[in-house]
Amino acid sequence: MSDSSAIYDLGTIDVAVDATPRVSAQSAQSRPVRAIRSTGTATPDSRAVVRGIDGPGFLSLLVPGLGQLACRDAARGLFFLSWAGLIATIGWALISSLDSTTATLRLLGYPGAVAVWTIAALYMAAVLLHVAGVWTAGPPDGHRAAHPSLAGIASALLPGAGQILAGSRLRALLFIVSLWTVAALWLLDSPAVLARLEELGVIVPDVVRAATQPAVRWTAPAVIWALAVYDAVSSASTSR
Repeated sequence: MSDSSAIYDLGTIDVAVDATPRVSAQSAQSRPVRAIRSTGTATPDSRAVVRGIDGPGFLSLLVPGLGQLACRDAARGLFFLSWAGLIATIGWALISSLDSTTATLRLLGYPGAVAVWTIAALYMAAVLLHVAGVWTAGPPDGHRAAHPSLAGIASALLPGAGQILAGSRLRALLFIVSLWTVAALWLLDSPAVLARLEELGVIVPDVVRAATQPAVRWTAPAVIWALAVYDAVSSASTSR
């Protein structure tokens, strides 16, 4: 009886020893599943990065491409910076040498107004580049709104900046385009620009001439500035 009991005791010991690896194997199998589930729920790491103030959008508002470089997107950053430099260089070269450029165009059989339309096309390209640079500076959504007072001060200094800090790039783009439009109206009302346009035979439409009147040129910036400050403060207050 003692031998059989000894064998029986060894059997229980063997079963107990064999059960431990099974339990460990089951726990080892469950660990990857839990790891996969945990990584699956935590995959949007970009949201954790984007929770701060929209610094990339603000940087690209100042200079297109800086926001992309801040997000370590070197390809897009260099793209916007190079094109901004190219547009500025060609535009400045055309403006500074407009007399010689128009004379060369006439020798080649082209009207001198081609230079003016080229400058206008470069101006539109700069507007589109600025808008695209701000919009593509990292994820446009998910940023935390800044304090309303900070957003208001930012829009007071530069309309559109407060909207970016308030977490609304779309509204910021509207103010950016408005600023470019007002700047174009002021340029078209410059006596030097008007004299050169008349010399080259460029006819300014009556609608544009009406928009360049002093009442519009002075009222539009004031309205844009007031709306930008109010919208930045209210948007930041709502988002927070």
